[in-house]
Amino acid sequence: LAIVAFFLKDYKTTHTAGEGGTNRNLGTALATVLKLKTVRWLYPALGLTVFMSTTFLIWTPALITRVLNYDAGQAGMLVGYMGLVAIIGYPLGGFLADRWYKKDPKGRMYLAGIANIAGAILITIAIFLKLNTIGLICAFVYSICVSIAIPAFATVYLDIVPVAHRGISTSLGLVAQYVLGGAWGPYVIGAISDAWGGGGTGLTNAMYICCAVGVIGSLCYIMGAKDYAEDAEKVKHEAVLAA
Repeated sequence: LAIVAFFLKDYKTTHTAGEGGTNRNLGTALATVLKLKTVRWLYPALGLTVFMSTTFLIWTPALITRVLNYDAGQAGMLVGYMGLVAIIGYPLGGFLADRWYKKDPKGRMYLAGIANIAGAILITIAIFLKLNTIGLICAFVYSICVSIAIPAFATVYLDIVPVAHRGISTSLGLVAQYVLGGAWGPYVIGAISDAWGGGGTGLTNAMYICCAVGVIGSLCYIMGAKDYAEDAEKVKHEAVLAA
C-alpha cells in the first residue's frame, strides 16, 4: 500500500493568503479550522467514540479471561480475529457514506453516529450475555460497525476546510481522538473496575460505562450533522472562510 500511495492522484497544492496577501501562519490556520461549527461536535465525537473503541481493544482480552476462563493466548487470538473481521467495515463504510451523502449531505455524519451507536449497543449485549456464543457474535459485528464509521468521519474533516488546511484538520482530528478520550479511556475504565472490586464483575460494570461514553460520542456526530453541509459548501471553490 505504501508503494501504491506514490502513484495515487493528488490534489493541486494551494496557498491560502491572509490579510495583506501573505500566507497564513499556523496559528491563523488553526483558528480557521477551530471556528467551524462542525468541529465543535466532530472532535468531541472522535474523542468519546475512540474512548470506547480503544478501551474495548485493550480490556476485552482481560474480560474474556475473567468471564470465559480462557487463557491469555486464547483471549488474544479471539480479539485478533475480531480485528480481522473489522476490515470488512472499511470499504463498506466508504460505500455507505458516499451513497448516503448523495441523498443527504448530512449522511456521512449520520453514518458515523449510527454505526458507533450500533456498536455500543452490540458490545453492551455481548457483555450482558457474558460473551456466550451470541455475545461473541455481537462482539464481532461490533468491530465491523466501529470500522464502518471511520471512512465517514475521516472524509468529514477533509470536506469542511480549504485544501490548504486539510493537513492541519487531519492532524487536529487525530489529536482529538486521543487527547479527548482514546489515550486515557483505558486507564479510567481500569480504575472504575478496581473501584467496583475488580475481577469479572468489576470489569463488566466498568465496560458498561465505556459503552455509555461511546453513545454520547455518537450523539455528538449526529448533532454536528446539522452544520456539516453548510461548512462543506463554503469551501467547494476553495473560498477562505469568513469570520
